[in-house]
Amino acid sequence: MVGVSLFTATVFAMDSQQAYSGGNSTYIWMPLSILVSLAAVMVIMSAMEKSGADTLDKLFTAAFGRVVGRIAAIPLILLFIASAFFILTDFVNMIHSFVFYNSGYWEIALWVLLTSLLLSFMGLECISRTTLLILPMFAAAVLAALLIPYKSYAIYRLSPFPGNSLEDMGRLTLHNLLRTFGAMMALLTVTDKLCGMRFAKSSCFIGAVCAAAFTALTQFAIAMAYDYIDLADMLFPLYRMEMIMVEEGYLFRMDNLSLFFWLMAGITTAAYYIYSSAMLWCRCFGPKDTRPGVVAFIVMTGCAVVMQSEGHYDEFRVLYYSAGRWGWAIISLPLIAAAVLSVRRGMAVRSGKV
Repeated sequence: MVGVSLFTATVFAMDSQQAYSGGNSTYIWMPLSILVSLAAVMVIMSAMEKSGADTLDKLFTAAFGRVVGRIAAIPLILLFIASAFFILTDFVNMIHSFVFYNSGYWEIALWVLLTSLLLSFMGLECISRTTLLILPMFAAAVLAALLIPYKSYAIYRLSPFPGNSLEDMGRLTLHNLLRTFGAMMALLTVTDKLCGMRFAKSSCFIGAVCAAAFTALTQFAIAMAYDYIDLADMLFPLYRMEMIMVEEGYLFRMDNLSLFFWLMAGITTAAYYIYSSAMLWCRCFGPKDTRPGVVAFIVMTGCAVVMQSEGHYDEFRVLYYSAGRWGWAIISLPLIAAAVLSVRRGMAVRSGKV
């Protein structure tokens, strides 16, 4: 789940105007943002092990107490909901623009939202098994998209290399941390439902490293297929790459087949975020059943998806840039404080018992 979520966030759910403005260095700073997020999550996991907290809500409770811990968890809940919103919005926009362009936007959004609701309503096991089921074909579809237009690749399109200055790459990396950080943090809400923290660590590490490698390869191929000026105004460049081919051949219109597996990956990723947000909400605020929270958060996400298509796109874009600039600080500061305080209190309790 972590690997698919990270790849979806860095390849499909991205802002082309921001990522390719002034040059294309996405094959550098996007994998870098994944690795930076991985390092931060590993530190948080180590703090959770030392404090004896096996889930995020227990980490916040051990550090701040029950009341303040609930408040500290709210930014993470909003992060998970926002992550689901960005993924669903981009996929609905792509389907409406390239496939069912004669259909209404709401009809397409409703189908995608109801499928995400069903998966998240069924729980973590259903989400993880569905992700595992589509993973081989999802990876094959990505590799096919990279191999089909190989004759159109040109090194000169990488100019200017590396595409952005170090300052711009650092800024873009920080802005992208919200998308990569949430995919791994969502796993920490359900670590007790897995095989423990050790399994969660290995899952995060393997998923993040594989996603970073696939992201670097994919973005490098996109950079050789299109100039950064064209990419800045392009929606879903990976989907468009599969259409760079002659009409004759067995792989003609492979994009429609690939789109099915990519869309399923996007839906399972959104369900993963929605379920994690509902789980964290329930554990912090008391309800035993996650299903009411799942329904409420899906409705919130669906309303936001439809609102941005009904004349509020600019407002959501401003909110996106503001969150990317300052959101990582709002989320990271409570986590850092929680990790430090929980470790200190855990050590104090163990020393007192001795």
